[in-house]
Amino acid sequence: MKYLCPVCGYEMDDPPRDYNICPSCGIEFGYHDAGRTYEELRRIWLDSGARWWSPVDRKPPGWDPYIQLFKAGLAVQLRATSTDDSGMPPSNIIPLTREVIESERQDLEFAYQVRAVEAV
Repeated sequence: MKYLCPVCGYEMDDPPRDYNICPSCGIEFGYHDAGRTYEELRRIWLDSGARWWSPVDRKPPGWDPYIQLFKAGLAVQLRATSTDDSGMPPSNIIPLTREVIESERQDLEFAYQVRAVEAV
């Protein structure tokens, strides 16, 4: 049975409790989540670069933290940060698709919107 990390959406072997640590985001359940919401912890992880945390568990091939969040049901949006000829930033939201992520466009910045994920 797999358990969904309520912070980053990684499918863990152990439930998110009893001091288990998520290898993706590094949250130790029962320690880091004491006094903080999962949304706050997610925001911290994303703001710090959403890097693979575990030095022991290997990062899955092709691992992408934003696709992981998306697949887990956490809303993720891309927002263009470049300006057009008028100097005004674009107001459009770019839907998150595999093609957009794989395009490696330099003018995109990840913005995220969090919603609760029910812990198993």
